[in-house]
Amino acid sequence: MLVSVVILNYNSEAFLERCLKSIRQCRTQHVPEILVIDNGSRQVRTMRRICAELGVDRVVENSTNIGVAAARNQGVRKSAGDLICTLDVDTIVTAGALDELTRVAHDPAVGVCGPQLRFPDGALQFTCRQFPTIYTKLLRLRPGYDVFGALEVEEMRATNHSVGMQVDWVIGACQCYSRAVFEELGGYTVFSRFGSEDVDFCLRTWLSGRRVQYVPSAVILHDEQRAARGKNRSLTASHLVSLMKFFTTHGYGLSRRRLYRRIAERNPYFARTPGEYSIAPGWESSLANLASATAEQHDEGGQPHTEGDATGLDRILRVCGKGRSEVSRGGATRP
Repeated sequence: MLVSVVILNYNSEAFLERCLKSIRQCRTQHVPEILVIDNGSRQVRTMRRICAELGVDRVVENSTNIGVAAARNQGVRKSAGDLICTLDVDTIVTAGALDELTRVAHDPAVGVCGPQLRFPDGALQFTCRQFPTIYTKLLRLRPGYDVFGALEVEEMRATNHSVGMQVDWVIGACQCYSRAVFEELGGYTVFSRFGSEDVDFCLRTWLSGRRVQYVPSAVILHDEQRAARGKNRSLTASHLVSLMKFFTTHGYGLSRRRLYRRIAERNPYFARTPGEYSIAPGWESSLANLASATAEQHDEGGQPHTEGDATGLDRILRVCGKGRSEVSRGGATRP
């Protein structure tokens, strides 16, 4: 059984070298095929040298940054493995992690599995989650408005993360699945250059009749690069676009109730009741305050968001059938 590891790189040669070394230093039952997809990095010669020295089986060089989902699709389709493991470049694979992931992914009932991710200092990352809502996505911009603990519930912080379990989704820093699942789903959905492709892949996995599994016995260190993304307004805009398309595509917004009902109708493995994890009473007024505050949010340079950003917020809220002005008047309704 051949396992293909697909790594995306974009101007991250130091991370790439560390990631590749960790894979090569791990003892695995099956020597993996390693592919690096470079999304138009500036230091191409450095990237080529690192890949050559560390025995990368195939390097694909894109002249421009084609985005996360498109590059992952490209890498998987150029790979030869029966099982696929996609990795972010800022990860470090620990001993036994790949074997554990491939063992679980080999189960026909499992569509996607993901490891336990930890920061380099060993602190746990809450990366197996419930499906997002528009409410929780807005809260990530203004966490001070999370008076009902919605983010804590979504990130399953009260759950024992040392125990393997079925989850709604696992983040794309590391996902493992069979080629058959990838082909059946048609690969990752390209919503925009960055964002939502990982949660969408897991959601469609559930709708296909398979499980999404969290595998804490596989530990991968993740030097999450959110700080860099926060300073890149183009990535922020891209993520906003992807969220708008994601919620529109799957037909839910402020509550997971409809989505859970639809999955339960199609998938016998999905045991969650449709009403479980609904938003707490009082969410309408909280959302109104949150939407108003988000519209007034300033960037690090003290400049207000552009009209395009405000328009993007309005468009996301209208997935639920209400604009920001209507929400601020308390007119939002549950989907």
